[in-house]
Amino acid sequence: MVTTTEKKRVACNPTGKNGYGCVLHQAKLEQREKAFVIYRDLGDARSFPKLVAVLQDKHPELAASISVIHKWSRMHDWKARCKAHDDAPRSMTRPLQPPPVAYDGTFDQIGALLQAANVALTRAMSAAPAVTRPAM
Repeated sequence: MVTTTEKKRVACNPTGKNGYGCVLHQAKLEQREKAFVIYRDLGDARSFPKLVAVLQDKHPELAASISVIHKWSRMHDWKARCKAHDDAPRSMTRPLQPPPVAYDGTFDQIGALLQAANVALTRAMSAAPAVTRPAM
C-alpha cells in the first residue's frame, strides 16, 4: 500500500472549472520530467512525433504514445517551459565556450602587472575616504 507521503500532488487539470487535482506517484512524475528534458533538449527540431521516436529508440522505459505525450504537455505546461528555456540568456542555460586566446610572443607580463599595480595605488591614494566614528 502506498501512503500519501510517497505520492506527490499534481493538478491534473489546473485550467479546468472544477480545479480538481489527482495524486500522481513520484515515479510517474519523474518519468514525465525525464521525457520533458529530452523534448526540451531537441531544440528547434522538437516535435511530439520526434519525441515519441527518440523515447522508443533510446529510452524505452520512458516510451509513451503521442496522445499521452500531448496530455503530459498540457498538464505540465511544456510549451511555456520550453519557451522560457529557449529565451533564457545563454549563460544561464548553456555553458559558454571561452573565447580563443591569441598569444603575443612579445607580451611583457611583469610590465603589465606593474602598470596595473601603479593604477590601483594611484586610485587608492587619490580617493578621499570619510572616516566617521560610530555613535555610542
